[in-house]
Amino acid sequence: MERFGADLSAHRHAEKIKKDVAGALSSHAETVPTLFIDGERYRRALNGTAIAETLMQRIGAANFASARASVRGHSLVYI
Repeated sequence: MERFGADLSAHRHAEKIKKDVAGALSSHAETVPTLFIDGERYRRALNGTAIAETLMQRIGAANFASARASVRGHSLVYI
């Protein structure tokens, strides 16, 4: 906590935070996390089933099954 307090007092990460906020605003991110699939903001429920359904619709069931098999065991995948 001491380091956190020192960093906060010194505004050590202020520029990075400003850049992150600007990036979120320019991409129309309104909540955390905000998910984009193929450059389009995902607006359905943030659960595995709904995300999987959206991915299957976008890339096809066969491609989704192949991709899913290659990332099994990972809790988060950036596409």
